[in-house]
Amino acid sequence: MLIFITIFSVILITWIILLYIRKSLWDVVHRNLLALEDNFEGKIIRKSFLASPVFHGSINGSQITLSFSSAKSRDGRITYLNISYDLPTETSLTLSAKKWLEEQKAGELNDYSTLENDYGENYIIRPISDNKVIKLIENPILLEFINEFRDLAYYFSGKTGILCEYIVDQAADATKFDHLKERLILIEKLTKAIQ
Repeated sequence: MLIFITIFSVILITWIILLYIRKSLWDVVHRNLLALEDNFEGKIIRKSFLASPVFHGSINGSQITLSFSSAKSRDGRITYLNISYDLPTETSLTLSAKKWLEEQKAGELNDYSTLENDYGENYIIRPISDNKVIKLIENPILLEFINEFRDLAYYFSGKTGILCEYIVDQAADATKFDHLKERLILIEKLTKAIQ
């Protein structure tokens, strides 16, 4: 009986510690996102003390939502920061990290071009048959974007706005205001270059 109580106690204490660590992480992220509230119109939504915070607001009149998601991978769980931004473009395009696409087993890719950043990492942009996309490839903002977003999963732009998702290893660092602001500015610049 004593062994059963000991094992149960160890499991319970471990579970409580893991809950505390998760809560502490999301508390730090929540505090970091408060800077977005201070600098832009918006509000942080958090459904429970263990849930990840979501920022929903407006930057320069465009609606934006920042949220987190996670997925299993062969190396464990991956956390993504998702940005949904109401910045529509006439041209639809997808920009993805080639490595991420291969891990997703995205299937055969058609009508694409491969780009390389200054760190030797490859990205796929499609559709390459669109003249505006061909012109974008020559724009220096695209290289600046893929140099900064080395953790990119995908960036999609279209008539409904943009979706951008990238991997975050350290959510607390990734949500620091200066870092987020720099990335949001780059997303806006790239989106305007697509017009």
